[in-house]
Amino acid sequence: MRPHRFKNSNFVIVLTLSLLSIPLSQADVPEEEMTDANWIEHVGRDLIAPVSKNGLPFLLMGSAASAAAYPIKNRVKDLGEDRPLGSWSGAGYRLGFWTINVAYMASFALYGTLASDSEAIRKSLMMVRATVATGIITTGIKAFHFEQRPRHNGDRLSFPSGHSSNAFAFAGVIQRNHGWWFGGPAFAGATFVGLSRINDNAHYLHDVIFGATLGLSYAFGLDPSWSNRDHSKSIALAPLFTEG
Repeated sequence: MRPHRFKNSNFVIVLTLSLLSIPLSQADVPEEEMTDANWIEHVGRDLIAPVSKNGLPFLLMGSAASAAAYPIKNRVKDLGEDRPLGSWSGAGYRLGFWTINVAYMASFALYGTLASDSEAIRKSLMMVRATVATGIITTGIKAFHFEQRPRHNGDRLSFPSGHSSNAFAFAGVIQRNHGWWFGGPAFAGATFVGLSRINDNAHYLHDVIFGATLGLSYAFGLDPSWSNRDHSKSIALAPLFTEG
């Protein structure tokens, strides 16, 4: 299960980076702005979005909530021992993967390209940026193996919850792009994803809270200006496959 998971993650990271770089390279912007250094600078800014003016409140409040939940981690774990969500937890497991993010990116990018709709491209790019940045940082933190999963003989990839960070990054971008009519259900779905991970003994409560914190701080902390360029001439989809 573990190798399969990281193989999927590597594929989606490369896919979404391809989605990101090609529209930027084709965008109708001044030539001097299209240098590799400029692109790298934008990526760097995206990665530190949680400490931006808009992202920092989410990071601070979420970190505090995660720390507060740590002392009761075993108590909450015990509540999930009976698996109250039953077979429904499988839906949360699947929702927390990258599939729904990629479907959103691809559909809006394709429509925006075919219809020359720069707003659709902008929305796709915002999802790309939030998903990729959240995934990179979540995976990077997991690489330190801070904590073993609560289930018996679990690996040391418990902190933070990748499913939760991805789901809340998705929900945050949906709210940002489409408002609360769509954002509300997206947040409900993201919350269900987090609960399903506790239900399955895959994560402790503080893992889920900090994962959600990362997703939200990227979704709301990203500078929108990079996604607001005219991408009407862009090619929007360039999937690449990598070995996991």
